[in-house]
Amino acid sequence: MAIYNNREVWIIGPTAMSTTPEQLTVRYKDGTQENVPTAGIRFTEDEKKTLIKTYPSKFDGVSTISEDDITAVRVGVAPAYDPDYKVQAETQARAKIQQEETAKRTEQARKEADERLKKELSASPKDAPVAPAEKVKK
Repeated sequence: MAIYNNREVWIIGPTAMSTTPEQLTVRYKDGTQENVPTAGIRFTEDEKKTLIKTYPSKFDGVSTISEDDITAVRVGVAPAYDPDYKVQAETQARAKIQQEETAKRTEQARKEADERLKKELSASPKDAPVAPAEKVKK
């Protein structure tokens, strides 16, 4: 079982009309067949070995897939090599750094505010600004 476009496929073999292994005929679970580019398929290690044995030196550079990625596809999750995960991971990393930076800045502002408040509260009454006295009506 190989993976093509995050779907399980079974390799039938090179496309009959093609003289190069650039296209393979694959079969999906529902029985439909399609000719797809070899570069878009991820093979299991066993499939890769079988292809290399059957078609010597034609499939040496094909991509392989891990068992974890196969399990992910079977349960309906995109495999780890999917570029969407890279974007999602980068976004999460950026958000985490932003949160940490915001927390640092907020803490610094809180400390500065505490220091100003302590200075205001500890100031002697003679240093405190005096409000002008109201004129008394006679």
